[in-house]
Formats: sequence, C-alpha cells, structure tokens
Amino acid sequence: MDKQKKTENGNIISFEEYRKRRGGHSYREDALSRLFKKDLREQEDLIGWYQFHRRFNKHKLFVHSLFEENHQAGNINPNSGFLVAFNRKQVLSHTSFIIEAVEWEKREYVLIKCAGKTYRQLSEKLSQFPVNTNYDAHGVFENFLLTTNKVLILQEFSKSKITGRKDNYARGLIKIMDDAHFRKIYPSSDLIFIDYGDFLSRSWESIGPYLEILI
Repeated sequence: MDKQKKTENGNIISFEEYRKRRGGHSYREDALSRLFKKDLREQEDLIGWYQFHRRFNKHKLFVHSLFEENHQAGNINPNSGFLVAFNRKQVLSHTSFIIEAVEWEKREYVLIKCAGKTYRQLSEKLSQFPVNTNYDAHGVFENFLLTTNKVLILQEFSKSKITGRKDNYARGLIKIMDDAHFRKIYPSSDLIFIDYGDFLSRSWESIGPYLEILI
C-alpha cells in the first residue's frame, strides 16, 4: 500500500499526513490510520489480497480507482488513463480487459481504433457526421468529453495519421477535462489511452503529469 503522497509543491509526506490535511478539522484517527501505521511486512492478508487482485483483477482495480479519484467531490483536475503495451498482442489484450472492466463499472464507452486514421476521421467516429477541419474535430471531442458520462477509449493513438506532433493532440484531449473547471464544468466522462511504451516515453513531458498508468 502506498503510504506516501506528493503535495502540490512536490514534497513527499506520509499518506496519513495527507489525510489530515484533506480532512482539516473533521479529521479523526480511525481504523485506516492504524492500518497505515502498521508495518507492511506484518500484513500478510493485505499482501495476499494485493497479489491476487494485481494478477487477476488489475484492470478492474485500475478503472475503479481512476473513476473514483476523478469524480470524487472537490477534485477539479481529473486524470486520464494510459495502458502501456509493448506489442500489438498486448494492445489487444489491454483493450479486451479494459472493456470488461468498464462494463463491470456499469459505464458506457466508445472505443476508437486510431491506427491509420486522421484526426478528423477519429472525430467522425464520435459525431457520425462528416467533419471538415481539425478545429471542428477538436470541438467534437470537447462536446463528447464535457457533456457525456461515457468512457472514451483511444487505441493506438500513436499509429494514427495525425499530421504534426501526436503528443500535442493527445495533450489537447487530456486538457479538455483537466481545464474544464475554469469554465465551471466538472466532467462526468473519462478518457483512456491504450498505446505503446515508446509513445509514452517520447510524450512524457507533454502528457505524463496528467496520467494514471497501468503496465
């Protein structure tokens, strides 16, 4: 269990201290507090639980924690998900399991297979209508992410035929949700990428800080 948390200024504090700061005057020590203070090596049941679910339910754990964090009260900066693959077989495996996990969460989703498609063609999968410009295409994505409660899954975005830097386009989609609070909008949707490790590495400076990652 992660017992540490980064503050806004980058300092690392204990998770219990983080809970104190979040709870303010309403904070009280509880059973969870005692759990955090207990040495991890003494918690064999917790280790067994983690190993089991990490092996068999990691996609469900991933989406559940992503959705819970994104949509809890007071969170104004939702993150996007990124599932890292190292070959085509892993892309397909991630896709199958993430769809199963999203359905388990009783959420509707749209899967877009991005390989070989332009930005406009990707947006047409959402609008079901012709889109003439990249500006209009971005508007389609914006409307989807800000007005629906569905999960948008983008498979192999790095293999698309988008002209220009694909990390900038990926960042643009992520920032639709991350910056929505400036417009007093708190999205009910979620965004998940299924893509290759080399794309994440190349794009880290642009999109890394806004991602929850599963390998």
